[in-house]
Amino acid sequence: VQFRVIADGGTNFQGEVRIARWQAGKQVALNFGSNTVSVREESLSSSVALVQNVASVDAISTFKLGAHSHPGMLPDAHAPGVFTFRADGLPSQPIILCDLQDLPFYPPSPPPIPPRCEATMSWSSDTSWTGGFAATLILAGKGVPPNFQIVADFRSSFHRTVLFCKGADVTPSPRPGMIVLSPTLADGKGTIELKLRGEQGYPSLSCVPKPPSPPPPPMKCGLGASWQVTETIKEGKRYVGTVSLADWRQSSTVTLYFGGEVEVLS
Repeated sequence: VQFRVIADGGTNFQGEVRIARWQAGKQVALNFGSNTVSVREESLSSSVALVQNVASVDAISTFKLGAHSHPGMLPDAHAPGVFTFRADGLPSQPIILCDLQDLPFYPPSPPPIPPRCEATMSWSSDTSWTGGFAATLILAGKGVPPNFQIVADFRSSFHRTVLFCKGADVTPSPRPGMIVLSPTLADGKGTIELKLRGEQGYPSLSCVPKPPSPPPPPMKCGLGASWQVTETIKEGKRYVGTVSLADWRQSSTVTLYFGGEVEVLS
């Protein structure tokens, strides 16, 4: 059990109690010692009840844990829990007493299962002509999920250029004998029609995750800032300076370091 002050109001404060394994019906007592502390009952979290609130020497506030829900867990799974309250008095660290059972550490939820592509794919070559051919790619099964793409590998060094594609976006391929398609079909299922330049053939098909997007270009350093004295006033004791920026970026900060005492008048 852990306690911390999350808001300090001077003569009052808001406290937070964290419990590693929430156990309904058990009690947690906070002994603030000689510090007079009185919990405002109306400020309590709905998952606890105040059963003792002694605001005197050896001020003790006792809380009874009620029903507590945790996303994805059964009510009796003893998941972690938190309750908060506001109290009058000076914030301080109490002695924590409780009748909680010493249960093993609550294991974290397992990581989510990564998405998989379980689409079935079939390729058929239709008509052909000198230097090119038409083909159809049928996607079925569970379809191609978002953030996945189809790789058609002809396993050769001959170029295959997509002249026409319906049902998918064509993305740059890593080598000549390969085409990469990102389906635009509803639910990732349906028919992709293709016309290609190159030797007719039957590629191997695979459904793979799309590569991560490249990071944004770095912000230019310095913004191309320059400083110039444009006018002197009163025998050189005052002057007007101009800061020029080659690249204006809203919310950026420009700092001028003069190396001595300078007062900005306007």
